[in-house]
Amino acid sequence: MSREENLRGAGRRLAKDLKDLRKDRKVDVKVLLKTTRIPADILESFEETALVDHPAFNKVYLRSIVSSYARIIGIDVEIACTALEQALEGRYENMLRQKYLGDPKSSTPDEADARDDKTTEVAELRQRAPELTKAEESEDMVGDEATRTVPAPRKQGSIRKYWAIISQPEMPLPRAWIIVSAVILAAAVIWSLTSLLRSDSTGLDNESSIAPIDPPLPPPEFIVLPDSMQFDIIAAYEKVDPIKITRDRWARRPYYIEFGDTLTFMVANSIIFESDIESARIELEGFALSDSLVDSSGRIELSRQRAQRWLDSLIVIRHRRK
Repeated sequence: MSREENLRGAGRRLAKDLKDLRKDRKVDVKVLLKTTRIPADILESFEETALVDHPAFNKVYLRSIVSSYARIIGIDVEIACTALEQALEGRYENMLRQKYLGDPKSSTPDEADARDDKTTEVAELRQRAPELTKAEESEDMVGDEATRTVPAPRKQGSIRKYWAIISQPEMPLPRAWIIVSAVILAAAVIWSLTSLLRSDSTGLDNESSIAPIDPPLPPPEFIVLPDSMQFDIIAAYEKVDPIKITRDRWARRPYYIEFGDTLTFMVANSIIFESDIESARIELEGFALSDSLVDSSGRIELSRQRAQRWLDSLIVIRHRRK
């Protein structure tokens, strides 16, 4: 198995374990969306593949998403990050499921119990067969104790019933069934040869015999940022008090936004958001920025090139979902 297949399989196992843990702890997706402010399509892709094989999300961003996810569903953040490390190396094997859900990696206990019960039943029948035979022989004897020397005709049906379960001997087929089976087999051979000759006569160029091929998906339609990028700061969760913004050659300034209001900026080359960015939803050309863009100091710093790369990654994810 190639490294890409190992990576993809490990990512899907990690994503499924995290999603099952969220459902087991009854954490709604809306809570994750509101708390982490991750776009809904990215969160949906994360719960399918953990995004470990996606070129637009590096290790730092994935660790940030996994840490936030683990805190919200109530599991140890370090253990979750260790699971992420294993998935990025293609060797994650359901560590979170075993620790928090207790699911084994092998076959289920019910299947093992069923196999043990069947083995035990056959063993008991094998042990009891001689006893059953002796018991029926003693019942078949005629006369009193002094003259019990001549056995009566044996009741073959009851003894044969138990041996049929254990050994299941092959029963000879009646001669009539053998003849009927031979006739059916010969008819099947003749029909196969006739069909083969008929298909050769029609030729391989018959268009009706060619299965239609689905057309390939068109390439994704990427969005090219205009000369002036539009950023909308929306106080979607509570009052923004304040958010500090540095754009292009303008000095850093604080902005206070009442709950439910929107503040719009037109940016040519670069912008920096800091301070109370947790209370706002920041959109670029109508696309909400994700937590993966937040750096270690709690800021979002976007150049035109980085904003274009992030926007392209969203388009690729949505195209794959189609």
